[in-house]
Amino acid sequence: MYQASLNYFSDKFLDYAGLFPPAQLNMADAVAAFSSYESHEKSNLLARFVIPAMRLEELLPQLELQFSKSQKTAQNWWKFSGIVQAATDLPSFEANLTRDCNLIYNFQEKFKGKIEFDAFEIPLPSVLFSADGAIQINRILERIQTETTRIQKKSKVFLELDLKLDCSVFLSNLAAHNSNSNRPLYIKLRTGGITPAAIPSCETIARVMQQAAQTRIPLKATAGMHDPVRHFDEQLECKMHGFLNIFCATMFAHSKNLSVTEIIAILELDKTSDFQFLSHGLQVLSHCVSNAEIQKLRNQAVLSFGSCSFEEPVEYLSKMCQ
Repeated sequence: MYQASLNYFSDKFLDYAGLFPPAQLNMADAVAAFSSYESHEKSNLLARFVIPAMRLEELLPQLELQFSKSQKTAQNWWKFSGIVQAATDLPSFEANLTRDCNLIYNFQEKFKGKIEFDAFEIPLPSVLFSADGAIQINRILERIQTETTRIQKKSKVFLELDLKLDCSVFLSNLAAHNSNSNRPLYIKLRTGGITPAAIPSCETIARVMQQAAQTRIPLKATAGMHDPVRHFDEQLECKMHGFLNIFCATMFAHSKNLSVTEIIAILELDKTSDFQFLSHGLQVLSHCVSNAEIQKLRNQAVLSFGSCSFEEPVEYLSKMCQ
């Protein structure tokens, strides 16, 4: 029964980002790895393959090779998350958005029935979090809806926030947009990096999480979460976030209306034993959710996290089951 609650929690929770640091595999090796993970005994953890739209041309021969070797006939059996190239100003951002959505659309059409881009990840320019850029937010959100909907009407669109800046005005506008839309837009939190300065504090993450929870905006996270819990990284000489902390803090923020202080308390937990997967559900500190609530929250609150490693999270979760 312990395994059941953990299975609900971890089902399709990992977006494989093997192309990115620190793994930074070449395209052939990353695709081969993803293919092997699809037949792994823990393949249920795997959600999709993360790829920048600008690298789809590299993917083409590798995908053709995989399909030529495979006997699978299932519809859309490879799922992808396409990343739009970042930009520092709005004109470049909009140009990149249009170009990359065209690339993704054409690529998906080429392999129609075999692959599906069911997610998009769009880094937002910092200007949208400034007073001058705030008046552009609603127009940009509509533009994002238009460009991504023509590729996949039911896809999940994750907008990467600049956590170094105040995101509250943007989140308020996003919540208002979602309330009038048939397809809500989500947010993406970058929780790690290659320097200590790139790692947001627990308080920064908690404040965004609380506002997202209050306005029912789902999220995904990425970077720096190979370990399940918060820990000190000797190479970077700073503390790193854990995927159990991020997922549980988000889930309880949505289900229990937690304060920023209560969210921080979950984000700072540093032992796997702090996260109790029980026969009836999950308990962290004094907060509990049932197995049914876990399933609901995984669909409506926290959807996945990006990781360049599949083996490390699998290994950690396996140890928790022993």
